[in-house]
Amino acid sequence: MSDGSALVTSRYGLDAKRYHEQEGSVSWETSTIRAWLNGEFYASAFSEEERRLIELSEVKNTDNPEYGTNGGNDTRDRVFLLSLDEAERYFADDDARRLKPTDYAVALGVRVNSDNGNAWWWLRSPGIYDRDAAGISSYGSFSSTGNNVGIYGIAVRPALRIRLDSNSTEPENPPSITSISDASDMDAGVSAGDTIEFGRYEQDNNLSNGAEAIEWLVLDVSDGSALVTSRYGLDAKAYNEEQASVSWETSTIRAWLNGEFYESAFSDDERRLIALTEVNNADNPRYETDGGNDTQDRVFLLSLDEAQRYFADDDARRLKPTDYAIARGVYVDGANGNAWWWLLSPGSNDTYAAEVYSYGSIDIDGNYVYDYGLAVRPALRIKIGN
Repeated sequence: MSDGSALVTSRYGLDAKRYHEQEGSVSWETSTIRAWLNGEFYASAFSEEERRLIELSEVKNTDNPEYGTNGGNDTRDRVFLLSLDEAERYFADDDARRLKPTDYAVALGVRVNSDNGNAWWWLRSPGIYDRDAAGISSYGSFSSTGNNVGIYGIAVRPALRIRLDSNSTEPENPPSITSISDASDMDAGVSAGDTIEFGRYEQDNNLSNGAEAIEWLVLDVSDGSALVTSRYGLDAKAYNEEQASVSWETSTIRAWLNGEFYESAFSDDERRLIALTEVNNADNPRYETDGGNDTQDRVFLLSLDEAQRYFADDDARRLKPTDYAIARGVYVDGANGNAWWWLLSPGSNDTYAAEVYSYGSIDIDGNYVYDYGLAVRPALRIKIGN
């Protein structure tokens, strides 16, 4: 235990999974087993209350110490596999590393050593080549050479960090909220700093009771409209579904915000109040990464400039995700319960997009556009007056 959290790993092998669904060059970052652990497994194995206690861990993906095989980029994960180093550091000997699979894992295809009833289990570290992943044998010994990532029959032994301090960080005095149903409501003295309700979206992750009203922070009132952004992180989306050169104009998150989200979150009357906004897609101010063409959007993300201009400080930029967003895959910082959230501006290159950290600071370098764990914080302009 350290830093207010406990590193744990399952006592038994819980499932049978390939490290990666296709044979070939792969790292922990790009593996399908990582996607499964942080997606389907995380969502199904833990309750909402339990998910709040699972920290987002900074996972170091070091090279293979014997063969020098590249471990790939470091990652941020809620659920992960142990590395070669961790499997050595946290277990006293081979006996301690031996793993029994569950009956379910055996039924799914985990291979069992008939001599001792134990299974091999995956480590996240690379093996001798970048098409192999390291593991622990059924006798508890290390295999730094590893197995081909496409092999089926090796057990999954998840690891994670559980936060020991579960105190809530919600504000004691929530802001007063004005519900906006037509343009005349916006005439009644709404100003920057207010919170309004407008539109509906699933938030409590209880699908049986319907969508909840969306709370918006008013950032600016000018030119016959109010610029607003959601108070909470509403969903988990990659900036772009593929790791590729992309701009705000061509991103899949823009298509989703102005398509599925716009159509489902707002009624016909509400959509009439959403202004078509001229979005200035400026270049990255430090790296000069091309921001692409300016666009016209009903719904958009804030830019680097807007995230700086409309929030007083880092504390004001901190964002809580909804329970639905967490269930959908948003990373949550175990230390403060906040999420990272996307900005529309490019990052250090055209495969990165800028973001705001869980502590509210702005990351001008940005994150991989295909990272699924960042929160979506929509912004839009609501018309004032008829």
